Amino acid sequence: MATSKSPGADELENWHRWFLVKDQDWVPPASLTPDVLDKFADHRIIWLKDAVDLMAFGSEAPASNGDERAVRRQQACRVICKGAGTNRFDITGCEGPSVGGAGQKIPPSYFDLDRRLADKDNCLEVDRERLSDTDFSVHFDAQVKQHWGLWCEVRVEAPRFLTWLRSILAPEGTGRSILTTAAPTAAISAGEKSDDSIYREWVARHEGQTPPNRDADRDHLRAHFPNITQDRIRTLRRELAPPGWKSRGRRPGPAAKK
Repeated sequence: MATSKSPGADELENWHRWFLVKDQDWVPPASLTPDVLDKFADHRIIWLKDAVDLMAFGSEAPASNGDERAVRRQQACRVICKGAGTNRFDITGCEGPSVGGAGQKIPPSYFDLDRRLADKDNCLEVDRERLSDTDFSVHFDAQVKQHWGLWCEVRVEAPRFLTWLRSILAPEGTGRSILTTAAPTAAISAGEKSDDSIYREWVARHEGQTPPNRDADRDHLRAHFPNITQDRIRTLRRELAPPGWKSRGRRPGPAAKK
């Protein structure tokens, strides 16, 4: 006898599927080809929402599924923020929740912290989910006062943005990007050692010592694997770290010798 899923089961499964990949790197859609970019050649500026949708969906309509649509947009937004943060093109907007001003250039240093699309169209804010423990503690008070770094009416300088975007797309526009070099959910290797082997050695090295925090885990893994994603780091910690490393609150020091 066939069993039917409970109401909302499909929605939950779909949310979970996209939740697992939300921290993975942006991969350009196959429809993001040079001729699509040519359509913006005479633009002086491109609104942030349009730039994000261009990178997330190419010439196709935005995904009909809300979870997929949100994840793909945030992945594309992170890459745009990285480009602006390295001064490849300018982004302008109005600082804070007030809108209607002439706008000003958002300084590249703004992107030293991870940013994401805010709920309101064409707005950016701090990506609190991607802040490290240290950054969250250090920046919490200041960011709350600044509405979590909110900038609205954000637009992108079109000519340099399009030049930059062409530079990171594969020449044939077949959906491969120079930004994505490894599958983020599978073990990756550096030389003869995989990321899980490196992490096991890291755990063994700290036996009997004060456990490292998540920031130290991240820094150690990225020293060996510069392209490893935050999602993969979380997976390794969840599956391989001893229970004491993952407990909340003050971390215990090494056990006292009797």
